[in-house]
Amino acid sequence: MKAQIHISLLLVLLTSSSLLAQHQAVSPRKSHLELNLIWPFVPNIYQVKYNRTLFTSKNGMQGELIISANFRPLSLDEQEGDKSMQAIAIGYRHFWWKGFNTELSIYPEFINIENNVIDGQNYEGFVLIPEFYAGYKGYFGRSRFFYNVQLGIGQVIYRSNPWPKTEEDQLFFNGNLTIGVSF
Repeated sequence: MKAQIHISLLLVLLTSSSLLAQHQAVSPRKSHLELNLIWPFVPNIYQVKYNRTLFTSKNGMQGELIISANFRPLSLDEQEGDKSMQAIAIGYRHFWWKGFNTELSIYPEFINIENNVIDGQNYEGFVLIPEFYAGYKGYFGRSRFFYNVQLGIGQVIYRSNPWPKTEEDQLFFNGNLTIGVSF
């Protein structure tokens, strides 16, 4: 399932400039709000991002500050148990040319595990996860509405209260498909 999602994202990324031609490289508007369409299904996280343009250079490069709110309702994680999560993350997105961008975000997450799959115990903890993405942002015609397709990687780098899991923390692959509005 994950492989199919990543392949689909890659195909949309590679064909997006011809399917939805971008009429403007970047928006003159400074604020952007976007909603992640994939994460509610894989890995069951609801994410809303607020982006603020920090600068726009003459050569077309642009930088944005990202603040996101993430929420995972209590649901089964097969490697850990019944899991819920809340996070407010910060990041930076850099536009290199037209809509092509890279993004680095740091996700400090507060996790609650109930009925751990290994020992049946409950755990609470703080987890820190940096994630890196590369992708393409395009506008739907000349409107204020946009999409952003990204592929990325992440890694858990800190756990305040390690709980038993069926697998060790490893580098993981991730993707974003967001829609949003500039204002």
